[in-house]
Amino acid sequence: MTRLHTEQKRLLEEAIKSLRTKKIQSVWHNGEWEKGDSSEDIVHEISEWLHTIWKIMWEDVKGRTFDLIRRWLYLCSHTVNRLRNMPGRSRIDGIYVPITIQSAKFGVVYSQEDATIDGPLDWMWRELLVLSQTRRQPTQIVIDDINDLGIMSDVLYFIRSDDEYGCMCADCDEFDDTHWDSREVECICSDCDGFYDKHWDDDIRNAASTIRLRVEEGVF
Repeated sequence: MTRLHTEQKRLLEEAIKSLRTKKIQSVWHNGEWEKGDSSEDIVHEISEWLHTIWKIMWEDVKGRTFDLIRRWLYLCSHTVNRLRNMPGRSRIDGIYVPITIQSAKFGVVYSQEDATIDGPLDWMWRELLVLSQTRRQPTQIVIDDINDLGIMSDVLYFIRSDDEYGCMCADCDEFDDTHWDSREVECICSDCDGFYDKHWDDDIRNAASTIRLRVEEGVF
């Protein structure tokens, strides 16, 4: 294993360990909530790792860290689901964090000033899912994880269907054809970055379309 992969593995193991040590405030004991980490603490913990994990995902073309990335993502999504189902705690849907993911090669690939944590995690699952297909890594295990978490429709939301050219920005009203670049098949309005897939090449786009079609047809 190269020095780079050793460092990537160390960072991923650190991320997993850090999140596992978080203790959700969930138990009412002797008139007060048991001491633990708040929903805000845990959401911020996850958000701070997103850029690093995505960078490793794209750099590791041989897939040596694939399983660790998958385990970290599953732990994150599972923890978020647990937080959402906790009674009497602050609503996780009301916790917003700024998230920017970028690289020297692609520039900014994902950016939200006030995102809830679900969307970025679903987008990360999409990235892992599609890359697993193009790099001949075990796609089925990623599909199984996504299904187990109950987020398949949310992950597919970030994959274009063949005839889907619409803007994903909730505040965008620029739906007229003059606002679309037909050559690039992406939204070019000033408020939206489409499906956050501008960093994909044709092979990855084709793989994504195939995955979406196969999932919708029940092949996976």
